[in-house]
Amino acid sequence: MSAAPSIPEKPLVFMSCAHEDNELRGFIKEALQKYSGQLDYWDDDQIPVGSEPDATINAAISKASIAVVLVSKRYLLSRACQNELQIIVERRARFGLILFPIILEACEWREMGPLAKIQAWDKGNPIVPILGRPDQRQYVRIAAHILDLLRNRVKPPPPPPEPDQLFSPTVIAIFKRARELAIRSKRPGVTSSCILFAFVALGESEREDTAAFVRKALVDTGTLVEAKNAFLDDRASFPTFSPPFGEEYLGSVSEGTRDMLDRARSIALRVSG
Repeated sequence: MSAAPSIPEKPLVFMSCAHEDNELRGFIKEALQKYSGQLDYWDDDQIPVGSEPDATINAAISKASIAVVLVSKRYLLSRACQNELQIIVERRARFGLILFPIILEACEWREMGPLAKIQAWDKGNPIVPILGRPDQRQYVRIAAHILDLLRNRVKPPPPPPEPDQLFSPTVIAIFKRARELAIRSKRPGVTSSCILFAFVALGESEREDTAAFVRKALVDTGTLVEAKNAFLDDRASFPTFSPPFGEEYLGSVSEGTRDMLDRARSIALRVSG
């Protein structure tokens, strides 16, 4: 007897928005229910009690076929939303996740590195007018367009396997801290300055190591605080790239950081050979 044919999983629509915009999110969810037999839907209302929200959200993004991002002033100011967006952008680059930005209101969304080069719904025109409520028919059109994208999507080939990279706990801590600094300073990716200040931060411990030596040198010259404040105030804009390794910790990086990591790998291979 032949095996029963497998039922393909329905594509998942992941919804990303600021909590203050949940009402508008609900209108899109309602419009998508018409296609519930052809797609699944997820938003943070589905986070189970007792679970870790960040881990649950990351797992949902990893399963999604399309991420609908509702961009507003509140979204751009939310650190949690920006962290979420960074993960979405990385999944788009590596695994072909469809990014579907919808601009809710007039805001500086084009200043955000991850969104600047992405075509938004209706060419980036806000769907919420200055006066009055949005046209309900627009939600119907959005839902239909999402379904069309899912029907016509072409799955990219899986990324080539990378050789195993072994990182010490210190390197992992530096990479994670550098990514946090990039997000905090609103950089589109990790720069060499992010890595420098992440490295220097390790010198705050009482250990006598290279990080402590570098930190002491900067403190003694009186340049540490001034340099870090200038770094945080600088809103640099630049093209981003995938790093040669450590993408799971770093995310996107600047061209200079990519080249620096390439050199670091060459040195590591030389000294280990």
